[in-house]
Amino acid sequence: MHHRKSHARTSAPSAVLCSLVLCACGGGTSTPTSDNNDSTLVSAPMQLSGTIVVEERNGKTVFDGWFVQGAASDMSPVLSAGKSADDDCEVKSVSIENVLASSSEQSTNSWTNLQSIDGNAGIASRAGEFDSLIKQQVDSTTVYAPDERWQSDALPDDAVLSFGTESVFGEMSNVDVPPLLPLVWLAPTTGVMSNAAAVLKWEPSLKDDVRIKLKLSVIDFNDSQNPTVSSIDCNLIDDGQFTLPVDLQQTLPDDHTGIVVYAVRERVQRIQSEDTSLTVVQLSYPAPLK
Repeated sequence: MHHRKSHARTSAPSAVLCSLVLCACGGGTSTPTSDNNDSTLVSAPMQLSGTIVVEERNGKTVFDGWFVQGAASDMSPVLSAGKSADDDCEVKSVSIENVLASSSEQSTNSWTNLQSIDGNAGIASRAGEFDSLIKQQVDSTTVYAPDERWQSDALPDDAVLSFGTESVFGEMSNVDVPPLLPLVWLAPTTGVMSNAAAVLKWEPSLKDDVRIKLKLSVIDFNDSQNPTVSSIDCNLIDDGQFTLPVDLQQTLPDDHTGIVVYAVRERVQRIQSEDTSLTVVQLSYPAPLK
């Protein structure tokens, strides 16, 4: 028997939104939306797309899943995106006003039109069932998650994700979901860089199928009437060390109180068939700062 801390499931959508926002910071998944207008339904073949997130944080594991019906052509660019063998970074800058507006719009519109599937998804190992993701319905929002919010037992080394035979995803092979190495962050220990040239360090996993998703964020107050959030999103080799290239250092404002560091270890698996696609995202967050 597994011993789990009890946490009511009455606010499933808000809990999943929390997971999703953290995933988005890392770039693991896209927001679950569904533009099922009449022209799309008639003119394009439809595909059921599923996302399962396994989040390991501070000794607890959280599972969330959702499913979206959409045009196959809209799903394929994400599914076919290749993995970079090198460190890769992207610079972004947006006004604080637009950040807040975008966040509000996402919270309002993202969790409608999610689809139900027959059966449940489950996590199991040779020892038996570890947890089950069952349908959770709140108003017009449908997500799949355990009845209890988190699992306190460690994810088994031989854990696999599978769907019941009654599910449209039941024909897929089981997906191996072994636990990620916990992300131990070494520098900066405060979570804030004093300058853009500082060396970032962590304990590496050295796994080819695992990446470090990094976000460096700073507020630029040069225009006091319209301050902007400047950020650099990076997809890094999990080798334990990274220094921002000089050309990217120069894109950040000189006058700031510190560059905030967000990091997560990530493994993404994508499985696609003619009618379905499944993205499995595993995340490991560093221990909270003390």
